[in-house]
Amino acid sequence: MSHGKHELIALETLMKEFFDGNTGNEKRLEIERLLTNFKNQQGCWKLCFDYLALTKCQYVSMFCLTTIEDIINKQWVCLPWEEKSQVKTHMCAYVLENHETLSPCLKSKSVKLVVDIARLDWPHFYPDFFTNIIQLLQKPNTRHLGLLYLLTTSEELIAPREDLSFDRKNELKKLLLAQMPQVFTILFELLTNEGVLTNTQDGCLILRVLTHLFTWVPASQVPNAFISIIFKLASKTENEDFAVLALGTLNEMLYRHWVPPHCSQIMYNALELSQSLMNIPLESLSQVYIEKFSEFLRLVLALQLSQSDGKIDNMEALLTAALNFTVRQSELVPEFATCLEIWLHLLDNSNSKKYSGAFVSLVPQILNKIQFRQNGSKLQDLDDKTLDDDGETEWKKFIRPCIEIVAKVAEMQPLVILQLVYEQWVELCQLYGLVFNNLAVAIQDVNNIQSLLRDLSTFTQIMGRLQTQCSGETWQEESQFMLARLTLQHLLTLNELGVNIQYHSLSDSMKMEFQKVHAEVLASLKSWCYWLPLLQTEKSTKPMLDEFVTRIINGCVPFLIPNSSTVLQHCSAHVIATITSTVRPSCLWELETVKCLFSNRLIHLQVEDQYLIQGALVNCLILKWPNTEDQMWDQRSKLLATYIDELTAPFISLPLQFSLEYKPVIISTLQMMQYIIKLYKSEGLKSKKLLCIAFQKSVERSLALFPLYVRDAQINQEILQFFLVLLECLQQQVGVTFTQVAVQTFMDVYTRQQLQVSLAQENGGGLQQLLQILDFVVQTPGLSASKVTPMAVNLCLQLFESVLTENASPSVQESLFQLVYSILVHKWQYFFKSTVDTDLREKEFLHMMKAIGQSFFLPNIDLFRQNLRNIERLNNKWNLYYKEVFKKELHSQFLTVLFNILLAKRHSLVNEEVAIVICNLILVDTDNFFNDFLPKFLSSVESIDSFQKVVLLDNFTKDKDMPSMIQNIYRLTNDLICYQLCNASVPMGSIRL
Repeated sequence: MSHGKHELIALETLMKEFFDGNTGNEKRLEIERLLTNFKNQQGCWKLCFDYLALTKCQYVSMFCLTTIEDIINKQWVCLPWEEKSQVKTHMCAYVLENHETLSPCLKSKSVKLVVDIARLDWPHFYPDFFTNIIQLLQKPNTRHLGLLYLLTTSEELIAPREDLSFDRKNELKKLLLAQMPQVFTILFELLTNEGVLTNTQDGCLILRVLTHLFTWVPASQVPNAFISIIFKLASKTENEDFAVLALGTLNEMLYRHWVPPHCSQIMYNALELSQSLMNIPLESLSQVYIEKFSEFLRLVLALQLSQSDGKIDNMEALLTAALNFTVRQSELVPEFATCLEIWLHLLDNSNSKKYSGAFVSLVPQILNKIQFRQNGSKLQDLDDKTLDDDGETEWKKFIRPCIEIVAKVAEMQPLVILQLVYEQWVELCQLYGLVFNNLAVAIQDVNNIQSLLRDLSTFTQIMGRLQTQCSGETWQEESQFMLARLTLQHLLTLNELGVNIQYHSLSDSMKMEFQKVHAEVLASLKSWCYWLPLLQTEKSTKPMLDEFVTRIINGCVPFLIPNSSTVLQHCSAHVIATITSTVRPSCLWELETVKCLFSNRLIHLQVEDQYLIQGALVNCLILKWPNTEDQMWDQRSKLLATYIDELTAPFISLPLQFSLEYKPVIISTLQMMQYIIKLYKSEGLKSKKLLCIAFQKSVERSLALFPLYVRDAQINQEILQFFLVLLECLQQQVGVTFTQVAVQTFMDVYTRQQLQVSLAQENGGGLQQLLQILDFVVQTPGLSASKVTPMAVNLCLQLFESVLTENASPSVQESLFQLVYSILVHKWQYFFKSTVDTDLREKEFLHMMKAIGQSFFLPNIDLFRQNLRNIERLNNKWNLYYKEVFKKELHSQFLTVLFNILLAKRHSLVNEEVAIVICNLILVDTDNFFNDFLPKFLSSVESIDSFQKVVLLDNFTKDKDMPSMIQNIYRLTNDLICYQLCNASVPMGSIRL
């Protein structure tokens, strides 16, 4: 042992030097080589146990355990029986003798190694494995170790490594399930033993064990008696570690919908727990406990509300307790916000109005919480400037669920909630009016004015959100109609006040608060524009509608002037665009304010706002007016042509010569035209015809410019995107002849050289758009002339080599193969109709199908899923898998590719879809699969011996139902991976499953 001590000292020195921060990389590599040489020595595990017994160095202990772990996981199968027995004996003894002194990390590692041995040997060569755990659990001095063994066993044996066969995994689960009655009996005894629970470590570990067991043990095997005891522990807030873990255990149980056959017990316990918390100051509870309890409330309430068997005892009382818990939260973020998630979840998952009273009771509490006048000391701490990753401020993230809850409760009790919010909003409006009339004096009281403005902004937002509650079938009922009319009048008054505010007299902070109010007023007006069309259905309300429309337009246009707030410009543009598309008022161009918009290019506005106004003005001219006989199409057509000519004049006048000087005009005009055309995709034929005529010059100019600018990626892409939008929205108006001319122009320009240029550009230049245009043409009846299909096929064949690489643009890949699918599904007869070109077209078909197969090996999972589903669709429509050419040339190739995909675990998220396709391919000819394909496939697989291949072949049963076949596919791939992993670390032929 003297020599061994010297070696141990040397090892300790090496390990300390390795982990020393001053050690260089070169020295570390040298130490790694020495350590690897040690690991490769025959019987090194014996030295490891000697060192473990002597060393006090954590680094050495972990190195020794890792060395033993490698032997267990990589060499166990070929170790002599005597050595296996010694390793197991030494390992168990080491854990038992040192568990009280080992660090948590070393103890967990040591226990895991014993469990790893059991994973391979229990019960056949390690029959007392679980018996030993039970014995450890029953002795106070080893109880903690037994619990750690139990937790590790549950974690490691239920989701074992890949080096276990399918059957072994199932065997382990069955073996563990057989032990569960005894395990639950022992755990229950421990949980009900006050002496045991005085040891916090043991108590917490028991709950961790239970939580993990609940993730996989069937609910029928878990005794009901556990519920009450776990609830009791969850209420012991004086020992919060216990309580948090107990809540976590309950939550795991509820996530799996594990409840007794009758719900009364869990409801009673939940109510008891909730009421016990009402007697505790919430400030004394940690955020973690509040979050866990909030999660528990959400789960238990949602579970019970989903029950369809009538009244549930204590449900109303539990909802009341949840309401009290919510209201008592002193911190808005995250505690109160977390509670709001409970109610949102309940409202989303409950379609019953039985408990609407509880939801209605929540709304006044929320309205109080969100008002600065009521809760300013808390609300002012919320940041309303800094945006998070979702583009929201802390304030927005808080207020959004509050408003959403109010809106969802309003769906249950519309009049009650509308009246409640409206009354408080009107009070705020009146106070605002007083402030406006005495602005110079009022703004001296900064805090109160800011609170008023913020509350008015919030309540105005809520009123906009509640618009839908006045727009249903009962909109004419006096109470709803009156409330809607008054709301609009108040909004218009607020908006008109906003136009007249002298912002120059305000401080920057106060100016921002006023602008926020008026931004919300405009946003709310936009929402209420969707109520206005209801007034068109009755003659008696037509004058009211005209008045509202005029006031809205006249109140929005002033915000569009230069130097106005960009936020208010944007909101106003949205209101004008909305009212012209929803209400569609007649002859709106006759309003003086609208005439100003027609005559002004509004280039001072942001681009999006310019689009909104331009779209709104086009709305006035081409959308059909409701309930109006004389549509004045001739006059509107002339006005539209004049307006579009003014918008596109710089573009239409461009010379037919290349110059980057014109690039901004080309890009901006094309984008503007796309925006306008897309607005009318779903409109009637008359409107589309007017639009097509108005843009005819621009369309022709775009086509003429394309060959000149094809090498400029941005212009190329924009022109093709414009034509794609044009075809998708106005194809019928554009016509077949022009469509074919346009496609021919694009294809003539896209030479082989140009294809390579585009592929080298970011996102493929305009290639994606070209492919999408061809896809649209191919699948649109009547568009695809005899020349288009061969051109599309030829383009695909040219692109496969370049696009089937990992560096290719994913969007181009997906567009290319979507075109391939469209060609195959819509032009199937092109390939299989008897013609003189049959041989050529069959080759083209095979080329396209093989490209689909090659695409499966690319890392683009979206492309993989797309092509996988597309070949299934082709089979469903055209019996692809049964086609003679497919059976002869492609069937075995596709099977091989898909099996290799599963083996390589390239796209694990879609394993089930892959297995289904494999099943459908097998069903084409099951005899051929079992007698020819499967033996050949297994013979081609490397790293497994002939005996293993026979076992794999025999285990693949000949059941023809889909579930059995899928299970066989998973078994085959699992066991094949297992063999390959095991064979990589032991001599070939050692593994027998």
